[in-house]
Amino acid sequence: MSSVKIGDIIYVPLDEEDGLILKDGYKDRNKYIVIIGFTPEGVAIGALLINSEIDSSKRSEELLDCQYPLMVRNYRDILDYDSWLDCSDIFELSKLKITEKNGKLKGCLISAVSFNTMRRKKMIKLLWAFMIMVALAIPLHAELTYEGAYNPNQNLQEYFDEAYPNYDKPIIYVFFNNDPCFQCPQTIELIEQVYNRNYQNEYSLFLINYQNDDEYNFIETYDLNQPLEVVLVDVADGQSIGYKKLENLQNQISDPVSFSENLQYQINSFFNGED
Repeated sequence: MSSVKIGDIIYVPLDEEDGLILKDGYKDRNKYIVIIGFTPEGVAIGALLINSEIDSSKRSEELLDCQYPLMVRNYRDILDYDSWLDCSDIFELSKLKITEKNGKLKGCLISAVSFNTMRRKKMIKLLWAFMIMVALAIPLHAELTYEGAYNPNQNLQEYFDEAYPNYDKPIIYVFFNNDPCFQCPQTIELIEQVYNRNYQNEYSLFLINYQNDDEYNFIETYDLNQPLEVVLVDVADGQSIGYKKLENLQNQISDPVSFSENLQYQINSFFNGED
């Protein structure tokens, strides 16, 4: 499995080291998990379990609020019967461990999934608790790198040539710096998901640490000063004919579905001349 994204449903054996409570002498059990987030380095993964029944230990009113139903009619290639996504516990795994255990990608949560307010707040609270816990082990102000992003040891022109040789395409720049915000990694992950689903044949996408740029003067051109900024650049005959900045996206990710819909609206409005 080459990549893991938020919302992916993966079938993987888990054991007690992963936090699973095992019975009847089992050393591990094959379980469906849903990926809900990553640490900034992308090493550790926050995941939720899918269970066929709600465990007897989780039938209090508070914990029942954390059980989200997944209907078999929406997941016929994955589930054999109606099941439950347990949002009361986050399991910390690693991409390497999922690969070593031969985890299999089975699908992803459908876009129609919409948690009610209580469940959404509980899930977000648990997710951030996980992120804070693992962040404590990461040195403050450590330089952040993103998969597919510009390597500071590489000439920017080489990065552009290798990534997207078509200079006539409009561009989506995702700029970050050496002092990333806590929500920046997950925000960039969501941006990439929206791009891969909807725009990879229409527009170019570049992830660039603008503080490492000494060739293109991005900071002055787009007035960059935030830890994360997205710039949409319209292009005609290889030349920029206008741009639009999207700021504070990292403060809008509490509802990933709404975030994706709003980002698509912003992109479509600008590039289709409706802005």
